Amino acid sequence: MEIVRSNFQSQLPSILEDVRRCDFISIDGEFTGISKADFKARPFDTVPERYTKLRQGNMDYLMCQVGLCMFFQQPDGDYLAKPYKFYVTPQTFGHTDHGKSFEFTCQASSMNFLASHGFDFNKVFCQGISYLRPSAESKIRDTIMEKEEKRSTVTETPIAVKGEDKKFINGVMKKVEEYFSSTTEDDVQPLDLEPCSPFRRKITYQYVRFKYPVEAYMESVGEGREKHIQVSKINTETRKAKEQAVINKKLEDLQVAVGFSHVIKEISSKGKMLVGHNMLLDLMYFVSQFMAELPETYEEFKAMVTELFPRLLDTKVISSTYLFKEDIPHTSLDELIKALTSSLYQQINIVIPEGFPDYEAPDCKMEFHDAGYDAYTTGKCFAIMAHTIGLKATPPVQNLASNSKLLTPFINKIYLNRIQDIPYMNLAGPEVLPDREHLYYLSFPNTWTRQDINQVFFPSLIYVTWIDNSSAMVSLQERSENAQVKKLLSASTLGCVVVPYAEWHKQQLKSQSLSPKYEQASKQAVKRKHSGTESSTPGESDVKLVKVTKESETAAAQTSLKADKLFQESNW
Repeated sequence: MEIVRSNFQSQLPSILEDVRRCDFISIDGEFTGISKADFKARPFDTVPERYTKLRQGNMDYLMCQVGLCMFFQQPDGDYLAKPYKFYVTPQTFGHTDHGKSFEFTCQASSMNFLASHGFDFNKVFCQGISYLRPSAESKIRDTIMEKEEKRSTVTETPIAVKGEDKKFINGVMKKVEEYFSSTTEDDVQPLDLEPCSPFRRKITYQYVRFKYPVEAYMESVGEGREKHIQVSKINTETRKAKEQAVINKKLEDLQVAVGFSHVIKEISSKGKMLVGHNMLLDLMYFVSQFMAELPETYEEFKAMVTELFPRLLDTKVISSTYLFKEDIPHTSLDELIKALTSSLYQQINIVIPEGFPDYEAPDCKMEFHDAGYDAYTTGKCFAIMAHTIGLKATPPVQNLASNSKLLTPFINKIYLNRIQDIPYMNLAGPEVLPDREHLYYLSFPNTWTRQDINQVFFPSLIYVTWIDNSSAMVSLQERSENAQVKKLLSASTLGCVVVPYAEWHKQQLKSQSLSPKYEQASKQAVKRKHSGTESSTPGESDVKLVKVTKESETAAAQTSLKADKLFQESNW
């Protein structure tokens, strides 16, 4: 269902009810840009480094379309799916932007890409739903209350005016005095002053309020050039009622301005499981655009995300495990759904109710890169994979529930692009600590080519990742050749500098002045690992599908599905 500004308020109650009742929500986003030109994702990044790079280089764009698909699992194992597609855009409240979250940039390549897939930018900028972070909402609410309290209790001394402005205010005060001398409180007909500039409306408020602090009630009416002040003679009780009505109206307008953030806050407060595909960027924008500014450090980000969204599941992580990797070598969303809907996998039945786009219809012409369709497809992929996991358990579990303990190994593990030896970002605990003893930093003259680098490490076979035209990261294909390569470190005839990764990384942390929290967290993780107190995590122990005990007819069961065979061996 397409949701824009014109139908958002009418649909909001049913959307929030769907959020409360559903079993899980699949998500997707479309953006006005992906990454800045200087963003450099390296295959040897650590998780904190990758987070910092994304935070600094990828968060200035707008998530302009959000797909949410609510899935409801039925007792017979079928699903009911309600796919929503929201167009969102920042809007001012009053005359204030209230924070950097209202600023965004556009990347030409991304805009062209969206346009080529039929994206309707008019719906973003003309019919986009507003949003406000909770902090901005709170700030605006406080400002409203403070201004109204000041207006009702403080009488300002009018500023001195002269020339035409003095002539203007004298004329206004003469009309107001005549109105008050000939009007009783029972008269309901107000005095409409002539339209004027904002400055003249301001001094009119000051002069009239100063002379008639109790009985004069003023409000601006009309729009544009017709905007003017309306003066009424009222008693104290009527004044209080009118002032409260003004406050109520502004607070109602504020709730409208909160807009799409109402939906995200409801998802967060109900602790709903969010399912995404390669979802890190979607997740970071869900936080930064609708909830709170991203913290500086990765450890703080982990704490914030697990507080806001305690149950996250990335279908790209699941599809990268041994459970599916053999049959699904390519895990982009379009390839994943193609494989999962083939004869290799037992299918599930998904019903889409009337009023929602029927993505299952034979004549459906939806394409990928529509957030609503992608969110639905992501949820369908998860439902099929969850069903498959249940069938592979011992004994098999039919109609595996989304809260089954069989899915615990995948919860809060987010796929990381372009890092071969760290399969995921672990929001649930310590990160995977890869062995990078076979990795070396190399600096050399800017005239060097790949052949020159090969000669340094000959006869070892190597992978090369260029950093710039005078440096690269080199990894050995055979880790057993480390001892031989280390002899090169003291050689001065190579015409280059070879530094082990651990030493180079330590220098980088120091030179870039990364937060000590990163180093402290890493040291604590290493200490736990070597002391044997660290709990098993994927990447550190074998996987065992153990015998399942049913907790109920529809619940999945306990398992000790543990760790690293879920993920493919590194190619490093």
